[in-house]
Amino acid sequence: MDKGACRRNAWPGVQDDGSHGVSLRLFRSADLAKQATLGGIQRLVEIALGKELAWVQKDLRALTHFDPLIANLCSHEELQEAAYEN
Repeated sequence: MDKGACRRNAWPGVQDDGSHGVSLRLFRSADLAKQATLGGIQRLVEIALGKELAWVQKDLRALTHFDPLIANLCSHEELQEAAYEN
């Protein structure tokens, strides 16, 4: 962008706006744009797959059947959280 006699560079990125969704904006550096865009893309995926992710979480509750097998390794909550994240 040109502003008077000064030239300024801007990099586009997608930013997570929390419960409001995402927004497209310009950042002062490529690194800032890249960092924000990673979170923005994650948010877009969550929005697009919202119902499917809810079903996955419900299905993961069935992992209680493995409680006797994992008793010495981790808690049921830790197993469910790790399974959801991966």
